[in-house]
Amino acid sequence: MSATSAIAPDKPLFISAADMLARPVVVKPLLGRVIERGCTGQLFGPSGDGKTFVVLDMALAVGTGGTWHRHQCEKGLVLYFAGEGHAGLGRRINAWSRHNGNPDLANVNVSASVISFDADGIDSVIAEARMLEDCAGPVALIVIDTLARHINGDENSTRDMGDFVRGVDGLRDAFPGSTAIIVHHTGNNAENAFRSRGSSALKAAMDFEIRCTDGQLTFTKAKDAEALPPIDFKLMPVEVGRDEDGEPITSCVVAYGERSAKNRQTKGMRLSSGEKTLLNIITEPITVDCARTEYVRQKTAIDSCVKANTVRRAFSRTLESLVEKGEVFINGGTLSRGQTGQEGTFTTFVPPSEGTTGDTTLKGCPICPQGPLQVFEEKSEEAEAFSESDIFAENLPF
Repeated sequence: MSATSAIAPDKPLFISAADMLARPVVVKPLLGRVIERGCTGQLFGPSGDGKTFVVLDMALAVGTGGTWHRHQCEKGLVLYFAGEGHAGLGRRINAWSRHNGNPDLANVNVSASVISFDADGIDSVIAEARMLEDCAGPVALIVIDTLARHINGDENSTRDMGDFVRGVDGLRDAFPGSTAIIVHHTGNNAENAFRSRGSSALKAAMDFEIRCTDGQLTFTKAKDAEALPPIDFKLMPVEVGRDEDGEPITSCVVAYGERSAKNRQTKGMRLSSGEKTLLNIITEPITVDCARTEYVRQKTAIDSCVKANTVRRAFSRTLESLVEKGEVFINGGTLSRGQTGQEGTFTTFVPPSEGTTGDTTLKGCPICPQGPLQVFEEKSEEAEAFSESDIFAENLPF
């Protein structure tokens, strides 16, 4: 069929930017401003670190129109895809209900078995969910707990992960205004302990991402908004009944604002050897260039066979990982320990530019008195500060 004889689509394929500009900017909250309507995100973390407790707390708060960590939730129908542990999940719901005054939980619907997120599985879910909507109103939240139990394929495959994400988005799109949260695991080794497991296609497709580890929720991605500061939490025991011997049966609920003593002690423990090496170098503010040079020196001293270029690339990955974990803070071209949030506390370091003058002494650098970057109290128009993307770019001579 030629382009001139093509049948016009039922809906326009394009919309002009002028028409988009004329539309009002509307933010539709789901969990206050923490999570909005109409998006897809993931909550990930190691096994046993409370992911299901947290996401179940979110789901029940939405289903009852309650609050989540002091944020008012928009009440709506919840579809909770439970991939494992139905008996344990029932106990957790019981504990939450008792702790929150036994509200009506009719809006929260838990899958009776594992549902594969392929075309047939999604179609059957949409059909049943539409019948639920007739009684309870629109679907507001879709929870997939966990990805590993619902993906139809290999989570390490970019194609299979892409198919899974399209399935989740297709389900969410069937219910306009709904939000989907995917619960996922981290890797099993120290190198991957702070990223979600499997293909990176998952993170690339997410509107938001929350890491759940060591009693803390860290917002590692927020596509259209500023990421919130970390939220501390701990699990509190709640008695839900008695067994045949009269012994208490317990589960837990989430309490926000404080970490357990055990989790407070684990900060910094899940670090690779390379991350520990770099942290030991950044004992006080130091330029990226000096830190890299010392990192290469120490690593090549340990293994003389390793190539310096290989270590330089490893440095960039290691630095990025430490920044994501909140162990290192970047300000301009200098690094310091701990993400204090006090941006501007340290002098901004900029690359030397033609026609500028300045003191070339790197104040506070523990490695060398003459840093490779110049220090200026006021940046000239020609000078451009380093950005994090510059620091992590592999094509730069780091």
